[in-house]
Amino acid sequence: MKFVKAREKCSLLFGICDNKFVDIFFSSKFAKEYKRLPPEIKILAEKKEKIFRSNPYDPRLKTHALQNKLKGFWSFSIDRQTRIIFEFIDQNTIWFHSIGSHDIYKQF
Repeated sequence: MKFVKAREKCSLLFGICDNKFVDIFFSSKFAKEYKRLPPEIKILAEKKEKIFRSNPYDPRLKTHALQNKLKGFWSFSIDRQTRIIFEFIDQNTIWFHSIGSHDIYKQF
């Protein structure tokens, strides 16, 4: 799986900049899935990504650890149906693996 590094201080995928220094990498799979999302979900994803950069455990994200075959991965909610599966590499490095409905859990 190929990973692309987002620019420091900015989200390359979402185009949002802030004062947080968090490196977010995203897979080519994630980028393809993101491109297929409806525009209104993309806008909401941008807002949630900004919250995530400030605090990955913000209650609005409903961040939770995944279990069973996805143990070691985490998920946060964009809306009632859309999720991002990600992985903490270290305190300042995160990999976004997938975005989509609950069906993305079955793809791993």
